[in-house]
Amino acid sequence: SVAQVCPLSRVLPAVGPLTVTIERLTEALQATPDMLALLGRLGVAPGASVTVERAGPQLKITVGANSELVDADMAHHLFVKEAAR
Repeated sequence: SVAQVCPLSRVLPAVGPLTVTIERLTEALQATPDMLALLGRLGVAPGASVTVERAGPQLKITVGANSELVDADMAHHLFVKEAAR
């Protein structure tokens, strides 16, 4: 089965981590320099493998050994492919 590219918000589980590959960032997100800079420092970019998990009203994004908490709304702005199960 071919992994579909879709917003992270569509595949993010209610509980527990999910590893995905970033495909693209929405234009709305690209127009937010602060958020773009934070994601850039973390290593969130097209092609990157990231682990995401809900953390209350926030989203925990982990790339390698680094993690950041971001607004859960971010899940609508990251288009991802699920890792092969």
